[in-house]
This record gives sequence, structure tokens and C-alpha cells, in this order.
Amino acid sequence: MRIFIFLVLISTSYFASANSSVDAENEGEAVGILFGYLKEVDVYKFMCSKYAPEMKETISRATDDWMNRNNTIVASLLSGLERTPENEVNELLAVAQKTSRNRIILFNKLSKTEQGELCSKIVTELTEDAVKQKYPLAIKHLSK
Repeated sequence: MRIFIFLVLISTSYFASANSSVDAENEGEAVGILFGYLKEVDVYKFMCSKYAPEMKETISRATDDWMNRNNTIVASLLSGLERTPENEVNELLAVAQKTSRNRIILFNKLSKTEQGELCSKIVTELTEDAVKQKYPLAIKHLSK
């Protein structure tokens, strides 16, 4: 299964305008999109816990609730990653690491108020399952 690495780079970034026309055409792309989304959430969960400690419990609960509500999708993601050739997974991880580093740099450039607003936005998006509206085809591929 081919994962298109470029999808990780354009996946849900809170610092760039989203291109809603980008969505998965197959399961491999869906895996790349959702992997990128979950890595993004993970980075912001860490950063919000560190720099907006009052949000730590809220964002952790929102993340856990999202994972529980979407356990079938998460299981499909993990299964898709297991079927992906090792070299593609390694590329995906390398891109995710670079993307995470860039997100951390951008987060640190925000004011304390902007950081808090971003953390609140992430909680809202997790609570409302915004990824399902942003990437309906990716979710559909992973919901099978």
C-alpha cells in the first residue's frame, strides 16, 4: 500500500489555511492523513500541557474521548500502518518528526493568549470530531 507522504505536510495545520479539497482517494492516503492529524494533536497536547497548564486535563480528556469514540478508525489506522512497507513508514515518521518540530517552533512564537486560544481550538475540534468534516473520505476509508 502506498502512503503519499506529502499528505502529512498538508494535513490539518492550525497555522496554515486548510485546503478542504485535499482528501483521501484510497486507504493509503487515509492512513497518511489520519496519522498526520494524530501527530499534530499529540504535539499540541504536549505543548498545551507545558505552556498552558490550565488546559492539560481538558486537552488530555478531549484526546482520550476522541480516541475512545473513534476506536474503529484508530484500529484501522494501526492496521494500515502495519501493512505499509517499512521504508514508507520510515519516510512517514521522518516527515512527521520534521513537521512536529516546525509546529513546536510556530507554537513557541505565539503569544501566551494565542497559545491558549489554539489549545482551546484543539479541544473544540476534538470534541466536535472536526476531522470527520475536514477529511470525510479519509474517515470513510478507515471506517470500513
